[in-house]
Amino acid sequence: MGRKPIFLTEDQENNLCGRIKRFAKIGLPLTPKFIRKQAFLFCEKFDLKHTFNSTKRIAGAEW
Repeated sequence: MGRKPIFLTEDQENNLCGRIKRFAKIGLPLTPKFIRKQAFLFCEKFDLKHTFNSTKRIAGAEW
């Protein structure tokens, strides 16, 4: 049911985690909305197929 999940390779997942950890290291608050936004931007940057909300430019809450 619902949309198909986004599958990241291990390298892509590590890259996204590293990006989020860098933001935490410089003191940005890691809210769920911030992390969802970063996931959307990551998929967009690497041209990954996704079903995220392109109007709001954010990954879904269930992501």
